[in-house]
Amino acid sequence: MNAERLAAANPVSMLDDQPVLVTEFVVDKSPGRARWVLKDVGDTLGCLHSLSLDDLPKRDGGSLHHMPGFEGLPGEDIRLAHAILGGIEPKLPGKNREAFDSLRAI
Repeated sequence: MNAERLAAANPVSMLDDQPVLVTEFVVDKSPGRARWVLKDVGDTLGCLHSLSLDDLPKRDGGSLHHMPGFEGLPGEDIRLAHAILGGIEPKLPGKNREAFDSLRAI
């Protein structure tokens, strides 16, 4: 299955004093339609459908759930974007001010 993988044993780099997780995209070969593949897919779907909704985590859907303080409905993504823009504003070169202001106004 195509997937993103860590690019190194220690994949966190620093860029402008900000941590960056370095990954790479791994292209995989499709398993095709072999009988065992279809059986495994069916078994997995059957297991998923047998789970009780009461056993699932309770949280609003649609937002980035790995950013504490910004979890919830999709509007939280916008609030997060504004917070990130506010964090980079002091580092912003003057030549980019117009583009920054138009982005922040969205």
